[in-house]
Amino acid sequence: MLQSAGVYFVPAILTLTAIVILFSSKDLFSEFLKGASSGLETCVKMIPILVILITAVNMFSVSGAMKMICGFFSKLLSKTGFPEDVVPLMLIRPLSGSAATATVNELFRKCGPDSFAGQCASIIMGASDTIVYTLALYFASVGVTKTRHAYPVAILTLIFCGIFSVVLARVFF
Repeated sequence: MLQSAGVYFVPAILTLTAIVILFSSKDLFSEFLKGASSGLETCVKMIPILVILITAVNMFSVSGAMKMICGFFSKLLSKTGFPEDVVPLMLIRPLSGSAATATVNELFRKCGPDSFAGQCASIIMGASDTIVYTLALYFASVGVTKTRHAYPVAILTLIFCGIFSVVLARVFF
């Protein structure tokens, strides 16, 4: 019963919206067009930032810096119980969501989704976000040039997510 009601939910919302627009005394359609054009302008402003981020992530991966940094952190974190296979995810997650997804898929292929590393990676993917991308996009779209403490706090939050993912995986799995 409830599943069949869900099929009609989106068409019902669209129909209701169309009725409100038709019978409103205000010109809601032109307001909608203004909002859509403003959204398009915001998208155009974000294109250079997206190009820079994609280029930087690709350069970082191709240069070999990722493997070098992963090797350093793997040795350091393995002594604390943090799975070595999750280190690349922790390094790439702040930069790129799609690269992080590819990293998790590779981890699942190598270790399996039910492994300890797979469980930690799943928790990290669910509990964190692409920090650099998100902050750069949001700040650029509203014109903020001085981010102050946003990036350091976001990185500390990601580190907390990584540590807490290990704790959660050990407690629940």
